[in-house]
Amino acid sequence: HRASIVVVLPGIMGSTLKAGDNSVWMNYLALAAGGLADLDMSVPNVEPSGLVADSYQRLVRYLSQSHEVIPFAYDWRKTITDAADRLRAVLEQALVKADANDQPVRIIAHSMGGLVVRAMLADADGQKVWQRMCANPGARFVMLGTPNGGSHAITSMLIGRDALVKKLALLDFRHGYGDLLNYITRFVGVLELLPHSGTLDAYQPESWQALRIEDLAGQRGIGKSEVATSKSAGFAWLLPDAAQLTEARRIRDL
Repeated sequence: HRASIVVVLPGIMGSTLKAGDNSVWMNYLALAAGGLADLDMSVPNVEPSGLVADSYQRLVRYLSQSHEVIPFAYDWRKTITDAADRLRAVLEQALVKADANDQPVRIIAHSMGGLVVRAMLADADGQKVWQRMCANPGARFVMLGTPNGGSHAITSMLIGRDALVKKLALLDFRHGYGDLLNYITRFVGVLELLPHSGTLDAYQPESWQALRIEDLAGQRGIGKSEVATSKSAGFAWLLPDAAQLTEARRIRDL
């Protein structure tokens, strides 16, 4: 009996990234030395290298008892459609092997990974791969906590309220929280996870300007006191780029 194949997609920040030969994410020593700068969108030689072990090792190990596991790392800084194109190629290869053994191909996708699969399904070539997958009744696509309506946690992160980025800022002795956000706010993959509905349209530059005016008000702890509170970041965070927001909306609509 040959094992079924399962492709495992991590969530945002769940793939390790290398800049050239150097491991940067999640290499704590590299990040402490200011390594997030090596992941700036202008840097040409960044590649995904694996899944973040702390988050996914146990899941992969468990699935390996019953499946052949294909971990699908992707560059979560870039547009979801880039990863979707690469995923289609991986699934095509998996299907050749699975069909030869009359076995299904399955997908388990955590968080942003589910959107990568859905972006693939929005493409005509991706649909063909999906139909080949579904020809086997054992095929499955399982989403774990995928933000199909976007995530307010992303908005929260970009205005300086996120626990993970605060920890990164404590770790990084070259960059403060605001400096780190100057990189993260320019990651297009992050912007594509913005929420789709709410009292403010997160894909409109005016919404971010209004948010910052609110956040800079004296009683909220910014200004002369520069005190960070649960209602304030303690610094003037970077506004998302208007052209990037427009492109993120296009992917959202897709």
